[in-house]
Amino acid sequence: MLLAMGKLDLASFCVEVAARLQSLSSPDEDQSPSISSMKMSASSPQQQAIVHSFLEQYDRALAIMERECSYHPSATNYRMLGSLRIKAKRFDEARDAFEKCIKVCSSHPTNQKEELHGAYLDLSKCLIKLKRYPQAVDQLTTLLKIQQSNQSAEAYLQRGIAKMRMFTKYSAQELAKLSSHRRPLLDINKALVIEPNSAEAYLARAAW
Repeated sequence: MLLAMGKLDLASFCVEVAARLQSLSSPDEDQSPSISSMKMSASSPQQQAIVHSFLEQYDRALAIMERECSYHPSATNYRMLGSLRIKAKRFDEARDAFEKCIKVCSSHPTNQKEELHGAYLDLSKCLIKLKRYPQAVDQLTTLLKIQQSNQSAEAYLQRGIAKMRMFTKYSAQELAKLSSHRRPLLDINKALVIEPNSAEAYLARAAW
């Protein structure tokens, strides 16, 4: 229904909510798409926070996850807290949560690679929102070094976007003087090599 109405962002978020609830629930728990049944099945703090966020009750959602992080300061909890803060457009607070997630992951690098890589991406997106472009580039460069042979298109794309924003006021002469590794198109093209069908990468390249 939401797709038919053209509400793509809301439809995407509903899918995300359903997926998160399913991953947090027990395998035999029956999930219903209605909000009332979502409330009934939201037994864990994470589930409760997701449901409140879905209902745009961000203060309640954040209070639940902040309390959960104080009791159980895990990488997963900090990353979820950061994601909820992004939904509430509290980008600087989200940045803090992602930094804490990275710190926890760094103490167990082999066991939490997915959370670590995701937290670096999320942190960089926060920094871009906060217009801290050099810091975003630095974080993404660190991520690409960590990923080594398994580098992601998303990391290159976000670094290219951060560079585009950083150099947006440069003149043509100043841009021409940039060393090749600092040029946004290099990263965007690398993203397309890894993921040739990335519409976002094509749009970013066209915008530059």
